[in-house]
Amino acid sequence: RDDLWILPLVEGIAERPYAAAAFNQIHGVFAPNGRAIAYASDESGQFDIYIDTFPKPGARIRVTTAGGTEPRWRGDGREIYFRRGSEIHVVAIGEADTLEIRSSERIFDAGVTIRSYDVSPDGKRFLLNLPASSAAPRASTLVVNWDARATRK
Repeated sequence: RDDLWILPLVEGIAERPYAAAAFNQIHGVFAPNGRAIAYASDESGQFDIYIDTFPKPGARIRVTTAGGTEPRWRGDGREIYFRRGSEIHVVAIGEADTLEIRSSERIFDAGVTIRSYDVSPDGKRFLLNLPASSAAPRASTLVVNWDARATRK
């Protein structure tokens, strides 16, 4: 099973488990203010998104109940984005240290399963890793020394 571990970048301080259990905890990501961590866990039988306080866990809440993985924080820590198959969703939260869920909505459906993704800090742009098209590739033309040919008259 996968667990989340904290690895301090300070000599002499050992790594320690953050979320360790008999089920998986994956895709951990720190809130922008460093006071919370969002991650996916399959303790409910499917992967759902959870958030908890940092550095000490203990105020954990389940953010999703219909599945979700790959959480991403908006740059100001007021929203968490996550992936559910071909869909990207957003959850509005209070301050990262209060862990209060305010709303949840689907932003879009890509139409095919998203392999992975990222979101800009302002939440206005998404980068999606989608499966390649099964259509035959089209022919390409490669022109070499085009600048030399363009200057000839």
